[in-house]
Formats: sequence, structure tokens, C-alpha cells
Amino acid sequence: MMNNLTEQDLRPLTVGRANWKFLGHPQAAEGRLQLVSITSSAARHHLVVHDYLEDVLRKLADAAQHHPQDLEIGSEYLLDLLPDRWAATHPQSVRRERIKEKQRIDENKRARRARQRQRERERARAQV
Repeated sequence: MMNNLTEQDLRPLTVGRANWKFLGHPQAAEGRLQLVSITSSAARHHLVVHDYLEDVLRKLADAAQHHPQDLEIGSEYLLDLLPDRWAATHPQSVRRERIKEKQRIDENKRARRARQRQRERERARAQV
């Protein structure tokens, strides 16, 4: 089983974990974890994280001042700020090369597994 991508995704969290526990006040931990969750979600959607955070935080601050009703949980306004929807409206901030790289890796993995299954079938036939 190949889980290199998963390990690569978790590495920054595990490396930083020891450092982060001394960052700021302990009661701020929940907010920090939410920010880490948001940024990792943006990265998984192949967004330029800086662009995403700058736009979303600006929109949230504007909504808080001018139209707080849009900040109700489940509102269309908040749903449009999710990384997948945001990417659809901001294609210039999507890292296309990362998507192509992931597709190439996935194709190679599928081909490798198909070859492995074929070899296993051939061995099973040879034993009969």
C-alpha cells in the first residue's frame, strides 16, 4: 500500500506540532487549528493559499461590518468561500501544474496496480 502522499500531507503538521504548542495562549489553540484546517484544505484543492486567505479574510471582514446576516452557518455566502467553490470563481489562483502532477501520479499508480494484478493472475494460472 502506497501512502506517500498522505505522509507528505501530514509531515508539516507533525514537524510543527512541538513548536505550535508554545505559540500564543492555550485558549487560542482552537483558532489556530481552524486556520491550519482551512489552509490545508486550500492546499489540497491546489490553490495559491496566500491568494485564497487574503480574499476570504477580506470578504469575511466586510461581511461582518456590512451584512452580518450572510455569516449565518449554511448561508450561500459562506458556502461560496469554500475552497472548491472559490477555485471555480478564481481560476488564476489554482495551481494547474499541481493538478497535472497529481493526475500523472494517479495514472502511474493505477497502471502499476493493474500490472501487479495481471502478474498475480498469471502466477495463479501457472500453479493450476
